[in-house]
Amino acid sequence: GGGAVRGGEAKFLSDRHGKSAPFVLKYARECMYSLPVSIPCVNYFCKEGFKMNVIDRFLRYVACPTTSYEHSEAVPSTPGQRVLAQALAEELAGLGLKDALVDEYGRVYAHLPATPGREGEKVFGLIAHMDTSPDASGENIRPRLVEYTGGDIVLNQEKGIVMGQADFPALENYVNQTLIVTDGTTLLGADDKAGVAE
Repeated sequence: GGGAVRGGEAKFLSDRHGKSAPFVLKYARECMYSLPVSIPCVNYFCKEGFKMNVIDRFLRYVACPTTSYEHSEAVPSTPGQRVLAQALAEELAGLGLKDALVDEYGRVYAHLPATPGREGEKVFGLIAHMDTSPDASGENIRPRLVEYTGGDIVLNQEKGIVMGQADFPALENYVNQTLIVTDGTTLLGADDKAGVAE
């Protein structure tokens, strides 16, 4: 899977990536460096020897635009989802999980073998989704960490975008914690890239 461009996906690719569109779907069999520059998450996934914590992983994942496209007949509905899927499969394999793969629908699978002597124990699966809402832009996300001390959070000084505590009273539950926010012009993609990262 992944080599053929179907109707809705072809139109989306053409609209979004112009002449580079045919190359977007080739990534499953080629090095990520060969992808068009218009896929910003690629550079994050090509670094070697970098040990990450959950925040590092999350920040990498939100850099990859995976906005769903409801009018697409393709699965996944946008090429960025497949780019992230391939990168996740490679990352999982690098962490030692077995049989890491991306299927024809862009779903990522991998398994961690049981601890020797515990093979008969119950197994469980962890599931998260990579696509993000089309209700706000998922392109060029500019995440930043904020040490929250209370009050309003200025997301974008230039555009006057503020996350007011009056509008978001739940913020009081996060005083003295580190929050990850955007510049207010895009979504963050925590639903569900936070789940993927964990």
